[in-house]
Amino acid sequence: MRPRPVIKFRAENKYRRKCMADAIGKNKHTKSVNGVDRRAFIAASAGLAALTAACESPEGQPKTPLAGKTAAATAPTAPFDSIRDYMAALEAHGLLMRFPEIDQDKYEATGLFFRATDLYGMYGTPAMIFEKVKIDGNWIDGPVMANTQGHWNTDSIAFGLTPEPREHYKNYRAVKAEMKKLLAANNGKYPEITPNKVERADAPCKEVTLEGDEIDLTKFAFMQTNPADDGRYINSASVFTSDPEMGPNYGTYRCALRGPRHLGFNPEPNQTGYKMIMAAKK
Repeated sequence: MRPRPVIKFRAENKYRRKCMADAIGKNKHTKSVNGVDRRAFIAASAGLAALTAACESPEGQPKTPLAGKTAAATAPTAPFDSIRDYMAALEAHGLLMRFPEIDQDKYEATGLFFRATDLYGMYGTPAMIFEKVKIDGNWIDGPVMANTQGHWNTDSIAFGLTPEPREHYKNYRAVKAEMKKLLAANNGKYPEITPNKVERADAPCKEVTLEGDEIDLTKFAFMQTNPADDGRYINSASVFTSDPEMGPNYGTYRCALRGPRHLGFNPEPNQTGYKMIMAAKK
């Protein structure tokens, strides 16, 4: 089964055209409040220039995945040292759009993504980066990344294979075949990487550390993606849980932003995180 994209937008249909109209504008010559206009779209990707058309859903039109392009030899390749390198690889393969700023109080990011999936399909839409986001009237520095693993070709990039432009089905099947080879060569298990301890001073993380009352999650650009949501969410939070019998677990779960140091945790039934919470309640 094809894995779902990391970023999920689940607005009700009745909000859909309104979101797209706010984000793009019915008048093709109208510039949005924060500068995401026709020129910005065309500059980001010639293939996505059609995003600036009127917002009516192109029902009946074929959805052709974005082709991508052949990356330069200097582009980062797997295994990636950081998410920065992975995003650079997507950009090198023509699978990333950048926007300097986006007004999410008008659900512009949501409208852009819906319009892109209308044109290219759920698994043919590129990743997007929003450098600055307007939330509750305030501009917050990002970047916010969306749909980082949504396109067919991202699996090839993540596992170190070279995707061919316009051959998205072939590329995805090649990844599945590679995974089967790994399982066959390792007695039905995926090979593990031996941990390599890196001293904190040399690690490309934890460069800024906040503790106690200094922590304020509301200052990050976590946004409300849909009008029907009950607030801002971390759509793909990395959550560590543990249980005396089940052991440690690392999963990706949607978390609701409830306050500066308060998150709501949203595991689904039968997921390991859910089982651990239910066990802890007994």
